Amino acid sequence: MDQHPSVNNLYLSERLQKTLAGVGSHTVTTVIAPMGYGKSTALKWWQQQLATRIPHAQVFRQLVAADSRQDFWDGFCRALRSRPVLAGQLQALGFPADPHTMRLLHELLQDALAGHPDPVFFILDDVHLLQSVDLPGIVSLLAERLPPQVHIVLLSRNQIFSAAAQLRLGSGLLTIGAADLRLRPEEICRYAACCRLPMTLSQAQALFAVSEGWRAMLYLMFRAYCQTGVWQPDSRSADTLIEQVMLDPLDERRRLFLLKNCLTEEFTAEQACFVWQEADGEALLHDLTHNNAFITTGDAGVYRCHHMLRMLLRRKFALLDEALQQSVCRRLGQWYSRAGEELLAAEFFLPRRRLGRRPDRRGARLRKIHLRRAPADAAKLVPIVPGGGAPAAPRTRFAC
Repeated sequence: MDQHPSVNNLYLSERLQKTLAGVGSHTVTTVIAPMGYGKSTALKWWQQQLATRIPHAQVFRQLVAADSRQDFWDGFCRALRSRPVLAGQLQALGFPADPHTMRLLHELLQDALAGHPDPVFFILDDVHLLQSVDLPGIVSLLAERLPPQVHIVLLSRNQIFSAAAQLRLGSGLLTIGAADLRLRPEEICRYAACCRLPMTLSQAQALFAVSEGWRAMLYLMFRAYCQTGVWQPDSRSADTLIEQVMLDPLDERRRLFLLKNCLTEEFTAEQACFVWQEADGEALLHDLTHNNAFITTGDAGVYRCHHMLRMLLRRKFALLDEALQQSVCRRLGQWYSRAGEELLAAEFFLPRRRLGRRPDRRGARLRKIHLRRAPADAAKLVPIVPGGGAPAAPRTRFAC
């Protein structure tokens, strides 16, 4: 599908690289910016550099996916799976909801990490979803007491620490914001050169005027150039540009494949082929995801669409024929039923309501039960609510 694989080359500005170099010398680092600014991309580059410079450094990464203490704690313990003894102790301890368990948490981490001479990094992504968890309080306490080689990195769309908390952390806090992640005109030129695309400074300035250096928009503009051979900066919405660049070039069959597989936050190739019900499912999936930065694959072959693309696909799914929508939901219900998740399967077998309605309490309860009981593969697959809309707080959890 992609005739210009270099468009997906990883580029970070020199000033951002210099800022990221300070992560290892600060106890706590926050990376705060709206969606699409490249927070995860920046940390991916940093991890690659870290692996080269300090091969024995340990990195524990967790993607927060719901405003739930239990989900957060389960994900945190799972991120520590390479330290099974510590993970088991923390799982038995439970979420530190009071001073006593906080003290025990500190002692367990202290004992487990004190003898580790190399740096240890805890990375928590999408922490803005945690509204009912006092994460800033937990991090502040640990930052004061953990060994000096332990570092905590937090990624969020919203501010994490209050002004008072920032003062308490003092010089131990490194803050990276949208201004650091945003690409300036001369950096857009370098980004284009990294992708082997011709661009003048005046063209870069025109793109900057529209995108304000927003990486997701720039990526789509780069892909649009690959299709047309012309830089066409304008003020179209992200949805319009995503549709033009990512969906319009696809034939009807590939578009339908994506639409049929947009109802879960993540999916495996096996699930996608089961829902698709055609022999060419794996070939289509490879074609659609090859060198495509908006559809990525992670641990154990689990695929994930970028949030903006997934939301656009779901809105388009709602416009499909009702019978086709019901067919896809029944197929997903059968998938979960075969995985032994009868309660979750029931959500898809229920009549679908209109899109956009809030999920009922029963649906939320079923998803909670699913996350506690699901097998390894199914645990990564979380449906939208019976009404067809996205859940109020995504329940998918992913650690690497």
